[in-house]
Amino acid sequence: MKFIALIPARKGSKRIKGKNIKRLNKKPLIYYTIKQSLACSFIKRTIVLTDCKKIKKIAEKFGAEVPFLRPNSISKDKTDMLSTVNYCMSKLNFKNSFIQKLAIVLLPPTSPLRDVKDINNACLKFKENKNVDSLVTTYKIKEYYHPSKIMYENNNFLKRMSYDNRKTFYVRNGPAILITKAKRLKRYILGGKILNFVMPRSRSIDINYLSDFNKVEKILKLKKNKI
Repeated sequence: MKFIALIPARKGSKRIKGKNIKRLNKKPLIYYTIKQSLACSFIKRTIVLTDCKKIKKIAEKFGAEVPFLRPNSISKDKTDMLSTVNYCMSKLNFKNSFIQKLAIVLLPPTSPLRDVKDINNACLKFKENKNVDSLVTTYKIKEYYHPSKIMYENNNFLKRMSYDNRKTFYVRNGPAILITKAKRLKRYILGGKILNFVMPRSRSIDINYLSDFNKVEKILKLKKNKI
């Protein structure tokens, strides 16, 4: 099994302006994900998918490939990731024989606290499970997300979630890492037989809001001071 990393990083961001290249401890946010991908022993190519020349320049500076820019049509708020990944696959134009043994590792820049060992171990687990179609990272559910407390609205009335206390529940952490066999990408980016790769909550922060960004910055500063 061969692994290629794709890092989606479009220029538009409503909640945090210029999020993917916003300075986080003096480095652009995308730097952390590029660094982790390049250090992974399984990943042979690290490709950034962007619609922005500035992001392209920064990504290439840190060692990633940016072989093309995403068109505006697949760089909007509501563009699904599957469309972006399939566009990338069409541009890379791999031979079918190569696609049959290829896995795509999706690494969003918004999960900078993931570790290289997380990526390595996720790739290893995926490689060792021959019949799997995809893998996603999660963390075990906490009490404040307990299924017995989660309700949904149906016809203006609240309904309880079904709950079985014999089960352990998990929440996708972004996801920080998503791996899919390339030959499955015409149908889904996460589907089929899905492997669960559990990460600690401490490395599972997905940056969506400025408060998330500030929290991650504090964590990184503390780590740096401990070294």
